[in-house]
Amino acid sequence: MKPHRFKHLILSVLILFFLSSTGSATEVSTPDPVKDAIWTWADRSEDQYAIFLSRQNGTEWEKPVKISNNEALNVVPSVTRTANGNLWVVWSAFDGQQSFLLYKRFTDNEWTEETTYYTGLSSNTAPSVIVDNSGKIWLVWAGFDGISDEIFYATWNGTEFSPGVSITSNTIPDILPVIGFNQETNSLWIKWKQFRKDGYISYSSSWTGTEWSEPKPVSPEPESMTPIKKIIFRTAVEGVESTTVSSENQQEIEIPSFIASPESASIHIPGYEIQSLPVREMDIIAD
Repeated sequence: MKPHRFKHLILSVLILFFLSSTGSATEVSTPDPVKDAIWTWADRSEDQYAIFLSRQNGTEWEKPVKISNNEALNVVPSVTRTANGNLWVVWSAFDGQQSFLLYKRFTDNEWTEETTYYTGLSSNTAPSVIVDNSGKIWLVWAGFDGISDEIFYATWNGTEFSPGVSITSNTIPDILPVIGFNQETNSLWIKWKQFRKDGYISYSSSWTGTEWSEPKPVSPEPESMTPIKKIIFRTAVEGVESTTVSSENQQEIEIPSFIASPESASIHIPGYEIQSLPVREMDIIAD
């Protein structure tokens, strides 16, 4: 048997920023080892980017399934799983003129048809999907309202997503939203980036039960409140010995070998407040 070594792919989307929800950062569980995870990613298929998905089955991964079925550029997927095992995948697609949202569900042991969510906006990017304790599906994304990119949300009413409602309304671009749900406090929150001349800053809003709170800048958390700084993904390389990377502020997850060069990706790990962790920037580090 050949020894192995691992390249480390470091997720640099500031997991700290996303996991440190209002007063709950230290309560986020870190499942170890990771079980029942789901990968979804955008990768080249023939002459375009398509969306693929694979579920973890014990210690093995199921054969990847191509779930998109169109000729557009499909990117930035988000995935979650309900209590009864149904899957939800939402992603953004660009047809050369506008970007729109598509979604697909895995229910009753089969995939539904690919469906377009018509938002009325010319640009729809970076979707993030989640399910709360009641089984309600929530969706957030960045959409262009004709003036600037704003943060929108919608919920599933049983047959379709409701019309999108803006959480922000200004002339400043708001982008890259991520929605989280704290099961212990039964609370929803959203965090995103807002443009400034000297760079983007973090903003957040929480669900009051009837509406989203006024967006506020996110203050940096002290070091003692940052249990997870990075998630390190590793992929096996033949012919060399394995290397261990360990830190109290890191979580290691192995990338299946079939995810070779994703344009974008996300992973669902049961137990995390963010049910679809986005992989938007990766650095490959060779020891």
